[in-house]
Amino acid sequence: MKTFLYYLALVLGAPLALIFLHIKVSYEGGEKFSLPKGAIFISGHKSFLDAIAIAYLLFYQRLYFIAADWYHGFLIVFKPFMSLLGAVFVSPTGEGLNFLAKCKILLAKRKSLLIFPEGDYAQNKHLFELGEFKTGYLWVASESGAPIVPIISDFSYKPFSSLHFIIGKSIYLDLSRREDSIANHLQQVNKKIRQKCLSLFYLLKRENSKRIKMHYTYKKIEKGDVIRVWAGIYHHYGIYFDDNHVLEFGHAGQDKNEIKDVHFTSLTSFAGNQIPEVRIVSKRKQRSISDLTSYAEEVLGQKGYSLKENNCLDFANRLTLVI
Repeated sequence: MKTFLYYLALVLGAPLALIFLHIKVSYEGGEKFSLPKGAIFISGHKSFLDAIAIAYLLFYQRLYFIAADWYHGFLIVFKPFMSLLGAVFVSPTGEGLNFLAKCKILLAKRKSLLIFPEGDYAQNKHLFELGEFKTGYLWVASESGAPIVPIISDFSYKPFSSLHFIIGKSIYLDLSRREDSIANHLQQVNKKIRQKCLSLFYLLKRENSKRIKMHYTYKKIEKGDVIRVWAGIYHHYGIYFDDNHVLEFGHAGQDKNEIKDVHFTSLTSFAGNQIPEVRIVSKRKQRSISDLTSYAEEVLGQKGYSLKENNCLDFANRLTLVI
């Protein structure tokens, strides 16, 4: 009965979904692959629409999801509705771990679970990137043996615009090689999986940025502009805030063995003896200065430079463009 009502809710909600959820999908590696049943799907969480969007994305699977009981408990109407859609409620304090048994039963029946490792979206919706992951989903995976499948979106919930997902390949936990306690081992695995989700997020943003028309020219630099200088064999990019604050990922002419990080430098240091070129792009595609400022503070000190998927241009586009 619940499965029937679940699909009935999706069918009745389809008209609104067609307006707000014009879903496009990419796959890790570039080629489409089939998704396993009885899997644990994990995703970033910045809106209550995340679970709904993924339910439509995985329409052919009966999807259940983990929800924090403390958040939904006071919503007398909403909580029963979420139960109808397949919510498995869990206490954030760890009390009542019967949810783990429920998850194992569902996965054993080849039903799939959706878990948001960041927790409640209200804590994450203002973050530029993904928040820290809790390890609850890994305990479920280790107890059930189910694969973990990352599904990352660009969180662009706007009427008649595309919502772009990228689906990662399945991850199977291997606990046989651990050299310490299972808790410590899962913490290390958690960091690696979060980094993989970030890499997928970066690839998705790179794909989206390619659809935006932009060019570079010489003009007066304004706050929030992306600027670039020639570094011998490539352009080096940064984000201008003022003459003493240009945000850059690495720096021009940096030794390949030197660790690159996100930091502020002066315009003089950034440009050397060059006049920087300034990116020209539609205003509606640019983030607000207030968002840029808060995001800059969030990513200061970040490492993980990758020429393929997380270079200085990718970083500048991701931070400044609404993509």
